[in-house]
Amino acid sequence: MSLLTLAKKHKCTKLEHSHYIKLYETYLDAVPDEMTMLEIGIQDGGSIRMWHDFFPEATIYGIDKKLKVNFTSKRIVLIEGRQEDSGIYKQVPSGLSLVIDDGGHTMKQQQVAFEYCWPKLANGGLYVIEDLHTSYWPHFGGEINGEQTTVVFLCQLINAMNYAAIRSSRAENYRQRSIAFGGEVAWIHCYESICFIGKK
Repeated sequence: MSLLTLAKKHKCTKLEHSHYIKLYETYLDAVPDEMTMLEIGIQDGGSIRMWHDFFPEATIYGIDKKLKVNFTSKRIVLIEGRQEDSGIYKQVPSGLSLVIDDGGHTMKQQQVAFEYCWPKLANGGLYVIEDLHTSYWPHFGGEINGEQTTVVFLCQLINAMNYAAIRSSRAENYRQRSIAFGGEVAWIHCYESICFIGKK
């Protein structure tokens, strides 16, 4: 069954951004069927039901600040907590093949989640950040509030992707800078409001 059909069946909120579903169908071809994934921000459970049906052999972890999901499966592990609380990620295993951040969409939440989930992502894994348009909205800690936006953070990941060039003697003073996640980012593909990041 297609992801679009499953999204409609489970009334998944991702349908509000219809291009998300098309992009997921393209990128998820590389994700193994038998794997462990994490979705941050599961609301009433529409998306986690969709992933449960789309990946029939996957173990799925879901995080939300208040669990309202009336759905149980031996393949689903639900964790209640706020995504900006670094302690919540102690309950998530390493070796994830897929991480999807569809949580609260504030700058702090998106960046804390990345800091703690990226190390848990397996080599060759896929990290997705949804709803990046909040980087331009002050209510979410965006542009006007002076915080580093998640869009700017993603630009810094491009430095991480080019880590070898930065470490070269030809980079001169630039090579003295600290580059987070240096050498771990394989590629970054950004689209309207959503970004897919591959790990080496």
